[in-house]
This record gives sequence, structure tokens and C-alpha cells, in this order.
Amino acid sequence: MTDKNTTTNLMSPKGKLKWPKIKEPDYGTDKFPDPNGSYRTKIVFDRKDPTVDAFLKKIDKAMEQARELAEERLAELSTKARRKIEEDGGIKADPPYSDEYDKDDEPTGNIEMQVKRKASGISKKTGKPWKATVPVFDAKGKKMRHVPDIWGGSVARLGIELRPYFVEGTGRFGVQRSLDVVKLISLVQGGDSASKYDMEEEDGYDGDDYDYEAEQSRDETSDDTDADAGEGTEGGYNF
Repeated sequence: MTDKNTTTNLMSPKGKLKWPKIKEPDYGTDKFPDPNGSYRTKIVFDRKDPTVDAFLKKIDKAMEQARELAEERLAELSTKARRKIEEDGGIKADPPYSDEYDKDDEPTGNIEMQVKRKASGISKKTGKPWKATVPVFDAKGKKMRHVPDIWGGSVARLGIELRPYFVEGTGRFGVQRSLDVVKLISLVQGGDSASKYDMEEEDGYDGDDYDYEAEQSRDETSDDTDADAGEGTEGGYNF
């Protein structure tokens, strides 16, 4: 039997970030609000990069586990619930990544993936509120105390936790892609738990180059927030 709590931790290849919300959470729009907020970004990979193919194969393996879970969960449903899903065409996969298209709706040859992480909530175990942040490292593997504004076009590697899911009401399955850490390789501004991950030094963005003074006032309370954070924070990664 497939363990629904099985998780897989992967460090992604280098990719360009698209519409990142990493320093501050995204609370959605009036039409589609996200009251608790989410850290999120798309990351775009060059399909010609040989490391990308190896990474996607690991994602595909996680999807196979999610399908096994969905088939097992389907068999456990009531006859009425199972018949409804089967009449709708059976279980269906939510693709974890897709081809990227340009403004003319033409494929670019790249692959893009959406990842996100809840910014706050209420713990199911304790009933207490929690808040989360996304740890950001520079290219040397040093954790950044003061996170800069990270704009689209910045290059990064992402630490991602994969967890299979199955939605009984619709028969859809897939893998949740939780944003655990960001390793910033190159920073763009003004434009448009690491033991489980590969955090070796690389050429690229050095956090010592960042003007910390410009962000000091906003981050004065960051230590207190991190210290009080509960579910959804760094999760015991040894950075």
C-alpha cells in the first residue's frame, strides 16, 4: 500500500523565476483572495540542460506514486462515489510541470513549474496559529539574514518537497510542490533545510554584495517571527 504521507525532497536545477513572491507572501486578489498568504513562484528550466531531464524523471517517479495512491483510494470509496468518478472518465492527473509558451502562444522549448508554500495557518495538532518564511541562501550556500526583493528573471535553485495527493470528490491526483528553500544564483531587481538538498558552493550571487542597510528596518522583527514559527517553517533542515 502506498503511504500517503510519503515525501520526496529535491533540489532543482538552475532556472529563471517568474512572478516570484518570496520575500513577502502573496494574498491573492479581490476575486481570488488568499487570506493566509502564500509564498510562490514559477521556475522556468531550459530543456537542453541535461540536469533538467534527470530532475523531471524524479518528478515523474513521484507522480507514479501519486497514481498508485489514487488507485488505492479509489478502491476504498463507496460504490456511489467510485461510480461517479468512473463515469467522469476515471482518475485524472494534475501535471506537475508544463511547456512554457511565449506571448504569441508559441512553445519556447522550456519547461515551467509552479511551487508554493503557505505563509500562515492554524496547526491541526495544537490549534495554535503559525507563520512561515522561506529561507533564502546565496550562491555560496550562506543563509541570508536580510532577504532582498527578488524579481522575475532572477536565477535560482529551489528546494522542493513533493507529497502525493488524491481528491476524492473529483478523482484528481498529483504531487504538492512545497517551496522549502531558495538558493539565489543571480539577482534581478526592479525588473518585470538544506541537509536534504545539495547546497554546495556555486559561482553566482553572494549575499555579502547586498545592501543590508536598505532593508534593516523591515527585518528588525524577523528573528522573533522565526523563533515563534510553528508548522510550515524550516522543518528541521540543518542549514
